[in-house]
Amino acid sequence: MADMLTDNLDGSEPWHNGAPYVPTTIGHVPKCTQKAREFLKGFPAEERAAALRPFMIRYRLFPDNCKDVHTAPITIKELKGLVRVWKLHNQKGFWSDHTTREQIVLALYERMQYNYRQVREKRRRADEDRKRREALKHQDGPQLTEEEKAAARMKALASRREGGPRRRSLEEEPKKDQDQTPLLMYMSRGFGEPEDRCNPRSPSPTKKKKKFFSDERPSFEESEDEDEDMQQVRIKRKCSTALLNMSLNKKMSSQFVEQGGMAALLDLASTCKDEEIITNCAAALNNLIPYGDYYPPWKLCDLGVVPVIVKLVKSDDARVRHFMALCLCRLSQEHQLEDRLAGQGALGAATRLVAVSDSVRTKEIAAKVLINLACSMEGHQADTTVKNVLKCVAVLVTHRDKNNNPDAETQQFCAEAILVMACLPQARPVLAKQGVVALLKVMFLASQRPATTNACASALCNMGQAHSCRKEILNLGLVKIMARLMKTGEEATQRICTLCLTALAAQADLRPSLLKEGALRTIAEVVYARKDADLVKQGAGALLAFAFDPSTREDVVHEGCLGALVALLDKDDKVDEETQANSLMALCNLIADAATCPQVLEAGVLLKLVGYTSQLTELPSLVDYLAVAVLNVSTHKDVRTYVARTPGCLDLIIELALLGVARKDPSGELIEGDGSGADSDRTKSALKTLLNLSLDSETHEALLERRRRSLLDALALLVYEDRKARTFDSSRPCGKDSTLHLISLLLHILTTNKTNHDQLMSGDASKLLVCLAKTSNDETRTAVAGSLYNMTQLNPVAEENAIEALVRLSKSSENERVLWCAWCFANLSTYPKGRAMLGKLSASLVPALLGMMRSGVADAEKVQYHCAVAVCNTLSVFLKKQHVLDMVASGTVQDVIVITVLRANDVRTKQVLAQALFNLLARVDTRREMIECDVPMALVRLTRVEDPILNLLATNMLKNLSCEADKNVEKLLEMRVVRVLVSQCLSSSGGVQIKRKCAATLANLAAVPEILDKGFCDRQSNIVSGVRSIAVARDAETLEYVATICYYLSAMKKGRDELVAQEAVPVLASLCSGEDVPAKVRQLVVAALTHISNDSTTHESLTEFALPLIIETMAGAVHAHDTRMNAMTLLCNLVVHHEPSRGAAVALEALPALKAFVRSCSVDEHFAVVAKILRDLTWDEEHVPLLIEQGAMALAARLAKREPAPLKHDVAAIVCNLCASGARPSQLIEEDAVGALFWLTLQDLLNLTRAVTVECATSLRYLAQHSEIVPLICDEANLLPLLL
Repeated sequence: MADMLTDNLDGSEPWHNGAPYVPTTIGHVPKCTQKAREFLKGFPAEERAAALRPFMIRYRLFPDNCKDVHTAPITIKELKGLVRVWKLHNQKGFWSDHTTREQIVLALYERMQYNYRQVREKRRRADEDRKRREALKHQDGPQLTEEEKAAARMKALASRREGGPRRRSLEEEPKKDQDQTPLLMYMSRGFGEPEDRCNPRSPSPTKKKKKFFSDERPSFEESEDEDEDMQQVRIKRKCSTALLNMSLNKKMSSQFVEQGGMAALLDLASTCKDEEIITNCAAALNNLIPYGDYYPPWKLCDLGVVPVIVKLVKSDDARVRHFMALCLCRLSQEHQLEDRLAGQGALGAATRLVAVSDSVRTKEIAAKVLINLACSMEGHQADTTVKNVLKCVAVLVTHRDKNNNPDAETQQFCAEAILVMACLPQARPVLAKQGVVALLKVMFLASQRPATTNACASALCNMGQAHSCRKEILNLGLVKIMARLMKTGEEATQRICTLCLTALAAQADLRPSLLKEGALRTIAEVVYARKDADLVKQGAGALLAFAFDPSTREDVVHEGCLGALVALLDKDDKVDEETQANSLMALCNLIADAATCPQVLEAGVLLKLVGYTSQLTELPSLVDYLAVAVLNVSTHKDVRTYVARTPGCLDLIIELALLGVARKDPSGELIEGDGSGADSDRTKSALKTLLNLSLDSETHEALLERRRRSLLDALALLVYEDRKARTFDSSRPCGKDSTLHLISLLLHILTTNKTNHDQLMSGDASKLLVCLAKTSNDETRTAVAGSLYNMTQLNPVAEENAIEALVRLSKSSENERVLWCAWCFANLSTYPKGRAMLGKLSASLVPALLGMMRSGVADAEKVQYHCAVAVCNTLSVFLKKQHVLDMVASGTVQDVIVITVLRANDVRTKQVLAQALFNLLARVDTRREMIECDVPMALVRLTRVEDPILNLLATNMLKNLSCEADKNVEKLLEMRVVRVLVSQCLSSSGGVQIKRKCAATLANLAAVPEILDKGFCDRQSNIVSGVRSIAVARDAETLEYVATICYYLSAMKKGRDELVAQEAVPVLASLCSGEDVPAKVRQLVVAALTHISNDSTTHESLTEFALPLIIETMAGAVHAHDTRMNAMTLLCNLVVHHEPSRGAAVALEALPALKAFVRSCSVDEHFAVVAKILRDLTWDEEHVPLLIEQGAMALAARLAKREPAPLKHDVAAIVCNLCASGARPSQLIEEDAVGALFWLTLQDLLNLTRAVTVECATSLRYLAQHSEIVPLICDEANLLPLLL
């Protein structure tokens, strides 16, 4: 079969000769089949290359940086190296005949097969020679050669030598009680330091020496015969003995490595199987490694010592195993070599030593090796190592001495081993599962040495950190044992037990059980006794742990621990600062709990703390805890007043806050700070204390009262970089919990109490706030804004710096801050002093206020309102003209207009801003600029809101402008002022006051012809409706304004047409309705109606609505003559041109009114009008009887005496009409009808003489038709002259 394989190594022919036929696959061949076929093609060649790997490993042909030579790929480089080692390249034409990788592999494989055959042949011949020699031996005993005899003599001589260069490490069996490990791990690296074993150290070096064992490399060269082998063994024995002796010599051992001794020693130890050689090599390594002082462990590792040690561990010789355990222990002591040792097999070797060694000391040393290596392991490997160590401990703990008693030294080793393993967090779960706590209890009870007890206690302390062990520790009664030892044990034992209980007390779930076991009371007694400083310190730490737990704080008080903690505040030789710090921290936790705080305060803790005030600079390690203590006290509402009123307590808090800054004492001496600065945690704690105290308003008086150093002075020292210059370091921290932020909150709370304002103002609190406003923290700036708002409610903070600070604070998008700034400005503007300062800074302040009004904060309406108040009040003071012009030039006025009209939505804001605009218009010297900026137009636009106040402001503004209407005609027309005023009058929100203002304004405007023409006469202005609405006011002044408006309109043809078109007659007539109508109103109304009566279309309306007023005016003797004359003219127009009005006039007794008016007439023109009226009244026969009855003939007789011819003509018509009616002829005669005819015909009337004569004759004829009055006619004295 071998021949067949060698003949078909290239794989060109099938190797399955004789196998059944495999049919060919038809169709698609699966990919798995394709891959399998490809793999089979190269399989023979790859297997041949894999067979060459051991030789490549032996000759170290792989690169040094190769991680694993057993799995590294075989490249052409390694193949060529093997060719050169076997000298195949010396063959002629080797490289030309072998050009591919497969050909080189095949050649090397053939050479390997050849070598194997040669080796088998040599072995066969050697076996034959050995059998031949054995057959020649004597029956009585073996015959030794001369070399063997010499080797035996050297061995005996070396074993008998005493005090020579060889050590006793070569004895047959080491004594179990002898300590052969002076350099063990726990003595050089120490146990019980968990932080040294928590983090794994650096990985093993990258360059590792290759493992090489004699059983891995095949040997092709064997001796020809047995004599040659023995000769080699004897030579190696001599060499090993020489190397051993050299290792004992200090001078020679110092040069051992440099002279090649180490390489030879390692080669002998790794290649030889002779027990003597191995023992010598092991002893030499023992002398060089654990007991040598010339070569560090890492260098020995680089030389390849570890693989040799690992191999020698497999020896059956107990001495060799013990020596190798010592070597491994020494190497494992070195830091940063754990991973390297574990990677080279040291872990398995140590495990083997623990398992197979019979010697107790060897097991201990091997266990120490595992412990050293376990600190750098993780995962399953670490768990396995810990279990192996624990198994070793479980075996060793049962070891007995010669008297069959537990070995104290072994017990101590086991306790310390468990302690070290318990220091490793990754080992604790494994130890817990393996029941190490119960084992520790057994060791505790059987302990014969304090060191063992201490180690057990320390191990329990470490195991207590594992949650799974805590209940077991309590259930097994270990707490009681340690509590007993705390009272009865030695000082070191007490210290360890106290530390253990302290560590257990650090676990929250163990504290209740510790309380049940009485551990807390025991600890308190130890602390109160003060026997040892360390015990007191540890006990204080345990009390701190119980006080830290909310569930056990009350037990600290109930178990009598409070007295011990308070006593620790008094320093002596047994109480150091650390102990006091623990006591203070415990008290801090007790004070923080509302349930225990009263008992702590009753114990006088607060007074104790106050006693530290003068010693703060001498206790730098306690001041932080003092600050925390008083801070915790201040968190309780019910004791804040007590704290504030406790003498010296506030002084302590202030001094704690100022420890980090330079300051002056009451005597004026400068005190340097401790370097922590004003932003230390201590200062913050003190400020938080003051902040908590200030939450109770009853403490404010105590906080601000005068003392050695006032609160405001202390805050100033913390804020200012330079107190005198009041400079501020802008680079200081200003976060949420910063000193500056806490000060701002404290000042904010103090300003909420009105009774504090005077003290705050006198203490320059406003300047502090101004300085704090420069910080960049938003919350601090918000608190400053709130404080300034509170202060401005009662006091005007009218300082330029404060206002500038408010301007800076207002530039934010935070709702609360912007709102408070707006309130501040509004409050300041209500004080005369503040208003004056705001006016002084108006050029920069008003734009800032407008910017706030534009901010889109949540309470934008409130901000806008208060900013509007500030703007209005600022503009209400006397401003420099240049400032106003600057606001115009910078667009500030336009911004006010835009915000007023468009931005502001709240009506109140619009009202205030409208007042601000009104204030701008109030200045005469800048009114023209304001008008050009369309300020009046803005106020006019505000009337669309339909708000009474806005409307009133607009009408007031227009009224003021109407006083100078001739100068502002264009702007007024542009504003359509008439329409605006009329709309205000017609608006539902327009009250009487607005109507009066509108009436006055319209009256002023009506006096301007251009406005009258283009404004009043505009049909869309609807002036009559406005007048009608205004007339509702009914007061004399308003009626006069309305009448004036109507009069001006009626005086113009275009205006008269508008009045007619809008039916103004009823409105005008209504102006004079009622009682006590002013004479001027009547005069203007009558005049306006008279103008209107010139339009015939109004006669009907005049007859209906105005005729009673006219007749009444004519009849009233109290009215002015001109008014009565205008009324008579109006009546004349109606009677003459509108016949329906005649009957109404008669019915309204127009004739008596005429008769009354005639009495005051003195001009013929007036009599002429009366004559025309009476003439037209008598044309209707139906009205004549009533006229006669009212004395029409008497009036006609009086009119007949006037001289004007037209007048006489009209009177003649009157007399004729009266006589023609035939009514009351006797009354006509009695009223001197004949005399009237006489006066009518008395003089020549020129062209009217005939007409008058005819009328008179006709009248006399009508009278003569009545027979009853003929006698009367005849009796008239003027009859005859009339007839003649």
